[in-house]
Amino acid sequence: MLTGLPPFYTPNRDELFQRIKYGMLKYPSYLSANAKSLLEGLFIKDPEKRLGGNSDDGAAVRAHPWFEGVDWDAVLNKKVKPPFILKTKDEVDVSNFDPVNQ
Repeated sequence: MLTGLPPFYTPNRDELFQRIKYGMLKYPSYLSANAKSLLEGLFIKDPEKRLGGNSDDGAAVRAHPWFEGVDWDAVLNKKVKPPFILKTKDEVDVSNFDPVNQ
């Protein structure tokens, strides 16, 4: 969401899996140091070493400097107004998604 594309993106499925397993991510220069640090922590391949991937669970993610200033109690209690609300026609409206070309 920060870059507009998923990590390791390629339309080729086999190449995507190879990139996930062996590729190195390149971060755009416009990402802040905290954003890059957060992503690097979340993309660690070893689940035990990944940010939030061990006994501290989500607490380590919430404590990351990128989330500084976030009132997690307000978020959990749905008291935070989202910066953008999608306009939809009904519960199954998918008009906000890009069409898939097959």
